[in-house]
Amino acid sequence: MQFLDLDECQEWSVAHGYGLRRDLPLPEERGVVRVTIRMPKEDPPSRAVAAALQRALGTWDEMLVWVTQTWVYRHREETYDIDSALELAGEERERDELFGHLLTPEDVLTFRRILLAACDIPWFAYFLPAHADERVPLRWARLTWDGYVRVTSSVPDGVDEFAADMRKLGYTPVYGRRGDAGPWAVEGDTPGA
Repeated sequence: MQFLDLDECQEWSVAHGYGLRRDLPLPEERGVVRVTIRMPKEDPPSRAVAAALQRALGTWDEMLVWVTQTWVYRHREETYDIDSALELAGEERERDELFGHLLTPEDVLTFRRILLAACDIPWFAYFLPAHADERVPLRWARLTWDGYVRVTSSVPDGVDEFAADMRKLGYTPVYGRRGDAGPWAVEGDTPGA
């Protein structure tokens, strides 16, 4: 795993087709279809949601987990300890400067820990997978501190499996199409703002 600062996150996202920068639209505004759920604040079924998110994101060659609000690092979780991860990686920059966790398939256990922590706390974060084969449709996720989980896809049926998983867990997934405002405001969630 490699840690990225804000500029490095922006460069990576532009290079991989997400274009996530302050001066560009948020990635879900460019998706074809999205589905959103809201986890309950009390006892969220974070393990089940994290497992469904992992399935929804599929396989990848690289995964950028972009934490848009680094204050979440102050919440130590058993599932993922940022300070230990930084130490293991030999990272010398301050944790509050490091918005991105760039993972490879070999980092799948770390990815699962991060995903579970993001659902537990919850984090403001994007999960942006990249594929060496550019024909693979893009599918990405966004979590917010108030328990919203959104999966967006570049193809019309790209979120159906996640929606079905959420129904099995008792959620009512809300679908959106390109141009919809969506069920929650994005104010204050601009990366690096």
